[in-house]
Amino acid sequence: NYNEASKLLNEALAIRESTLGFDHPTVAATLNNLAVLYGKRCRCIRTKISRRPSSRIGKRNQFGEAEALCKRALAIREKCLGPQHPDVAKQLNNLALLCQNQGKYDEVESFYKRAIAVYTESLGPYDLNVDKTMSNLASACLKQQKYAEAEQVYTDILVRVVARTSRSPKQTSTFDTTDCDATRTSYPRLVQVDTALLTSTLK
Repeated sequence: NYNEASKLLNEALAIRESTLGFDHPTVAATLNNLAVLYGKRCRCIRTKISRRPSSRIGKRNQFGEAEALCKRALAIREKCLGPQHPDVAKQLNNLALLCQNQGKYDEVESFYKRAIAVYTESLGPYDLNVDKTMSNLASACLKQQKYAEAEQVYTDILVRVVARTSRSPKQTSTFDTTDCDATRTSYPRLVQVDTALLTSTLK
C-alpha cells in the first residue's frame, strides 16, 4: 500500500531529522527511500490511467517531488561522504532515472556520466557498477534515438567485459558476448539486459 508506506517513511524522516539532524546519512537514506517509493508509484499510475492531459501533468509533478527528494539526498551524501563516494554514484543513478521518466535527457546524461566517473574513481575501472551505469546511459541514448552514441557505449561495455574476463577467468558476465558487434540488430537483446539494470538502480 503506497499511501501507508509513504506515511511511515515520512514519519521516519521526521523522527530522524529531529534526532540526527537534517544532514545525516541516515536522513539521506530515508529521503532516497521516499524518492524510490514516489517514483514507483508514478510508474504504476502511468500504466493504469488514461492519457488525459491533466493526468500527464499530475504524473510529472509527482516525479518532480521524487526528484526533489533525491536531490536533497544527493546533497547530504556529497557533504557527509564526499563527492567521490560510491553512495553518491548510486544517488546519481537514481536521480538520472527519475529525470529520464520526465524526459529531462540533458540532465539524465550528465548524471549518468558523473556516476560513471565516481564509480571508476572510487571502485576501479573494471567494477561492475561502471558497466551497469554505462548500460543505463546507453539506454537513455536509445530513447532519444541517438543510435551512434548508444552503439559506442554498448561497444565499450562489451570491450570491458572481455577485458575483465581476461583479467579474471572465473568472472562470469551477464552480457551475451556471442555477438560482440553492438550493431542495431543487437539492440533488442542489449535493451533487455539494460531494462533490468534500470529497474535495479532504484532498489
